[in-house]
Amino acid sequence: MTIASHFPVVSPAEARSMLRALALAPGQIVEGRVLGPAPDGATLVQVGRQAMSLSLPNTTPIGTLLTLGVQQGDGHLRLALIDSRPPASVAPQQLPATSVEISQRPAMPQGPLTYGPPAGVAGAAAPPVAATGLAAGIAAPVAASTAARAPSSQASPPIIAPPSAAVAPSGPAIQRQGGAPYGMTGLGSNPTGSSPVAAPVQPALPGPQAAALAQMVQQALPGQGSIGALTSMLAAAVGRAGLPEPVLKAARQILDNQLTAPNGKVDAGALKSALRGSGIFQEAMLAQGSPAAAGADTKSGLLAMRQGLAQWLGSQPQIAQIAQIPPPLRHVLPRAKLPDVPQLDFPEEAEDVGRLLLERTESALSRLRLHQHASLPEAQRGNESQWNMDLPIAVGLHQAVLHLQIHHDGGGEANGPEDRGWQVRFATNLPDLGEVGAQVSLRGQTTGIMLWADRDDTAKAFSDNIEELRASLEAVGLKPGALVVRHGAPGETAAPTATGHFVDATR
Repeated sequence: MTIASHFPVVSPAEARSMLRALALAPGQIVEGRVLGPAPDGATLVQVGRQAMSLSLPNTTPIGTLLTLGVQQGDGHLRLALIDSRPPASVAPQQLPATSVEISQRPAMPQGPLTYGPPAGVAGAAAPPVAATGLAAGIAAPVAASTAARAPSSQASPPIIAPPSAAVAPSGPAIQRQGGAPYGMTGLGSNPTGSSPVAAPVQPALPGPQAAALAQMVQQALPGQGSIGALTSMLAAAVGRAGLPEPVLKAARQILDNQLTAPNGKVDAGALKSALRGSGIFQEAMLAQGSPAAAGADTKSGLLAMRQGLAQWLGSQPQIAQIAQIPPPLRHVLPRAKLPDVPQLDFPEEAEDVGRLLLERTESALSRLRLHQHASLPEAQRGNESQWNMDLPIAVGLHQAVLHLQIHHDGGGEANGPEDRGWQVRFATNLPDLGEVGAQVSLRGQTTGIMLWADRDDTAKAFSDNIEELRASLEAVGLKPGALVVRHGAPGETAAPTATGHFVDATR
């Protein structure tokens, strides 16, 4: 049976890119979760990070986990239904084994999707601490994605809801508690994070909201690209004549939000400012009544850049893009295997520069939305806090990207305050060092750090200076735990799964 997706038509190249992003290959076993009914008697199922309409033999309750085997047949990938595990509150259903075929050209949607609060909460105030489910600002651009790909002279304004219209914080929630950085909910005034405040557990997203998020992911995957490709071009283009003032203003805003390391070092204040302005907290800041902060972040700058370019260039043909870097995924180790900034042959004509800027702006926006999706709380894991983001960084004259993941671990009810802490993982790729990264853990006053480098000489340099790192930690009142240097990136570990948690192919 053909799987006719409930989402807009995508090109065969985009469809193949999505399948590659999901790492589907014959012989693999994947899990899918039933999101709800789809048109024509089909069932909307999320597999990995993509939602598809599957024709199942029986009606299946929302939340049912399906085990599917990936097969190759007649030049197409096929999914064979192996098993089903119903939600805890639903009696098991026996589904006969069957096979379905993945279509490369999904059907057009039957009607527009709307994104709003559940019935009965219109006008309600934002919850003070808890992270929320669907981000209106993440999902809302989905409806405008066609216009985003082919901007017209009458471009719509940046997709930023006024604070009065916000019902609940959207995207990864932010909270200011004492001296806690933006986005680190639950971290009290104690800078060591030894007494985090537990946020109430949120229910899983309803089917329509989960489907809207899945639609956003499906549309963003093929075109997502590194923001470093955009910032490198902006750094060269700002001083050139021919770009209109709205574009230059947006360019300056994007560049002002990047990290700078003129002497090869980044201080804590600059890092905190870059985290706050990364763009993944935009809708949450709007919902909490901080429009000025939201309007100055990277996402607002990208939206303003797209609008300014659209008004200047007019209608442009759609650009068929294939992602060249892996999409951001929750619980996956940040990597920077290839430099994020490609070689650039700067065009001579201003309009050619504008078209290239538009392409890279769209790619950066798509990736930022994927980061927001990967940063949403997981109800099945007690709304465990995790934030994924890319921070553009200028190291001298070189443009790079810091792939960053912040994780609040040990937050379960069975753990005491002394067992809770924070973990930061990052990776970047620099000309003089190659790919480097670190994992930093903080529990109470104790911190442990693992540094890794892809090149032998860089790993040796880290090892030779490890005692300097130990002294620096002690100087700020921290107790160094294990300080480890390794050659090569640490191996990937499988993310812990729970009922309702989407997993990619098992190997």
